[in-house]
Amino acid sequence: MEKCKQCKSPYELEEYDLTHPISKIMAEKNLCYKCAFWEYQHFMDTEESQRRSYGLPVIVSKFYGPTATANPRYHWFLPFYTTGRTSNCSIHPIDRFQPTYKVLFEDGRLYTVNNLWHQGEIPPSFYSKFQVNAKLITNAEALMLISRKDTKVAEDYTHYIISAEGLDQVFGISKKK
Repeated sequence: MEKCKQCKSPYELEEYDLTHPISKIMAEKNLCYKCAFWEYQHFMDTEESQRRSYGLPVIVSKFYGPTATANPRYHWFLPFYTTGRTSNCSIHPIDRFQPTYKVLFEDGRLYTVNNLWHQGEIPPSFYSKFQVNAKLITNAEALMLISRKDTKVAEDYTHYIISAEGLDQVFGISKKK
């Protein structure tokens, strides 16, 4: 029985396939599966070569829904292609058929999508590795931002580009570069 160096929980390394990337991290760093998963996720999110093959904008949001408890962080990503290889990231008009999720990144990108994948709640011991970079916003907030004259549509029609003034006016944050 091993003990995780990060969270101190016990685990049996022999129960895992050591050819799997997460299991390799478990063996190399003396981590349980959960902690090794988040180490692996951080690597996938930050390595440029991995992010390109992943092809996904990664979202770390502070809150999930209106009932979020104090300060949890959640890890999400937008799949560019859904079942059948149809695009998830095309401009959705804000009308009576609302996309389920509106994701606003700190740099001003606003995605309105129906498919969002959840990777789980980031453990507090990993908060420093996963900085909050986006938030889920309401229909009313999205409509207000999209309706502004200075809001643009991305050249590839995958998202809206919200101006610094729009971000500052609505959320009191300046656009990050």
